[in-house]
Amino acid sequence: MFRFIKERRRTWIRQQPCPDFWQEVFTEQMPLYARLPMPLRKKLHTDMQVFLAEKHFEGCGGLHLTDAMRVTVAAHACFLLLGRDADYYPRLQSILLYPDAFQTNREEENEFGLVEEVDDIEEGESWDTGAVVLSWKDILRDTKKLNGRNVLLHEFAHQLEDQGEIGPLNRTAYPAWEQVLQDHFAAHQQQTQAGKKTFIDPYGAEALHEFFAVTAEVFFEKPEQLHKRHPKLYQAFCQSFCVSPLTWQFESS
Repeated sequence: MFRFIKERRRTWIRQQPCPDFWQEVFTEQMPLYARLPMPLRKKLHTDMQVFLAEKHFEGCGGLHLTDAMRVTVAAHACFLLLGRDADYYPRLQSILLYPDAFQTNREEENEFGLVEEVDDIEEGESWDTGAVVLSWKDILRDTKKLNGRNVLLHEFAHQLEDQGEIGPLNRTAYPAWEQVLQDHFAAHQQQTQAGKKTFIDPYGAEALHEFFAVTAEVFFEKPEQLHKRHPKLYQAFCQSFCVSPLTWQFESS
């Protein structure tokens, strides 16, 4: 009964007209939008409406939260859902926005096996406890141009991965898909450790989940270059997101 009520409410939300100012936000903060064919623009709009209605946004560290900020975040979060019939990040409850990079405190095991507290300055974080934390300054840096660096795509790719919403829809294709990621991650680690210049951000060498997130950034923002340099990896990401940014055709396997 609850699911029926939720879907009925979502249907009503999707039918509502989009505010006029959204187009201004797309123009100023989302050059990716101009690449989309009209059917995918319409899907983005309706997905955003549901996302904005269901997720809690909070300004932190003195940030005055605006509707344009909410729309910018929602547009990029929903961009990752264009090819999939995803459930709008079901575990995600809150998006926390800071004016600038923020300090985090975490526990880390050192080389002697002792756990110690470590302070870091972060541009964004994705928590598996239901939140994404972001720096608005770094969002503005990344969303003005398509240079393969986008903290919003990065953190929401983490959310999808944490929620198990990536990989081929055809589960028999999953082992081969996973092997492609593993092979490219290992090669990326070797190149990074050797001090070689890499097309994919060297930060991806930290861990497989970071490799997935930084590759998602270039997959959407620089698909031609990724396809040319790493065609098998590009195809694996077409399977991950069920769409090809080169053609905007859906990928079903």
